[in-house]
Amino acid sequence: MRVLGVYLLSILALTAVSHGQTAPPPADVGQLEQTKVLTSLGKQLMLGADGKMWLLINFNIAKGWHLYWKNPGASGKPPTVSVTLSDGWTKGELLFPRPSVLHSDDGIQYGYEESLVLLQQVIPPPTSGPTSGSSTPNIGDGASGRQSNAGPLPALTARVALTWLVCKDVCRAGSIELAATFDPPSPGGYGLLESYPVPIPQSCARIENRDGDLSLRISQPQAAAGKITFVPEVCPGIEFIGTEPFVMPVLAGSAQLNLPFTADRSNALGGQLSVRGLVLMGSGRDESAFFVDLPVPIGSIGQN
Repeated sequence: MRVLGVYLLSILALTAVSHGQTAPPPADVGQLEQTKVLTSLGKQLMLGADGKMWLLINFNIAKGWHLYWKNPGASGKPPTVSVTLSDGWTKGELLFPRPSVLHSDDGIQYGYEESLVLLQQVIPPPTSGPTSGSSTPNIGDGASGRQSNAGPLPALTARVALTWLVCKDVCRAGSIELAATFDPPSPGGYGLLESYPVPIPQSCARIENRDGDLSLRISQPQAAAGKITFVPEVCPGIEFIGTEPFVMPVLAGSAQLNLPFTADRSNALGGQLSVRGLVLMGSGRDESAFFVDLPVPIGSIGQN
């Protein structure tokens, strides 16, 4: 089985104009100390190697304060993003980068210190294509939503309403609405966005049912990091048994996590019962991370 880090290089589709794209632009220190959070939109759209386009949403965070991941942990609340796009454009998925495991008086939390960049996918009109006379490549796959025989790509005007909760010893709620107009992205000078999780290889994660006892099994016999950590998302109807985060040291180049959980269809809010979360390699913010998204087979749930 391949090392996960090597797998990352082979499947990572997101690319940026430079290696510095995952950090927001420098902020005014005095203003940041007053507000605790400063926000901005990226100056240009980011074009992925897979043809997807991304709008960068930047948060600068005052020293000692933190924002939250999708699952904040023991306390907190993640940022919310509401996007309105110009005619013909639609929004896709919203990506959070790998969070840090934070320790507080409230318990374990998952979040971000110093900076956070969210990636909002934006999908152009299906009949559009590269701007006339530009060097923007024609991206004609289903992921981007564009047709191979598309016409000129229109400029994008985006309005982004943000809310957040930033915390230290106390917490402060904030909100703002940002707006900007973007020209089509230009190719070239791409660098990997290694801080954004990618799908885990199918052979490395599965749901097991042993006599009605459900568990998520994560295995990586060639893990290069010193440990692997599983951080679950908040999944209606799913409850893991044990104390978060779930950590396993890498011994002799091998690591396995076996995480028991319960599944209750009556608490699934009408949706599909799924197990979702992140597998974090090592401890560093720039180390690899992989997301898990596995549906729970209906036959495994019993009569709950």
